[in-house]
Amino acid sequence: MLHDYRQSVVHPEHGESLAAILEEVRGRKLYSIGCKHYKRVPQGYDGAHTRAELMLYNGLHIGKTEPIPDILFSEGLADHCMGVFRELLPVHQWLVALTERTTRAAGHD
Repeated sequence: MLHDYRQSVVHPEHGESLAAILEEVRGRKLYSIGCKHYKRVPQGYDGAHTRAELMLYNGLHIGKTEPIPDILFSEGLADHCMGVFRELLPVHQWLVALTERTTRAAGHD
């Protein structure tokens, strides 16, 4: 999947979509994007590409850092969690679409 992820990052439409989604997530300040692993862009990819930074990831996860809200100890916990999931839904949808493209390309419908 890493190869397919990288191909999607440099793809004009898919890569731009991911970059925009991650920029929005970063703009919320409470979220951090993780799994940045490599120090250099992998061989075969342009280090000057506008999304070269996304090539440094060997996975993708998003974390949220905040003080423990009182809602965690209330009946509103599920609603609180759903709010977080809604904010991150575009990332999930992008990753699902990547998986679907990969599966179709491999002929595993």
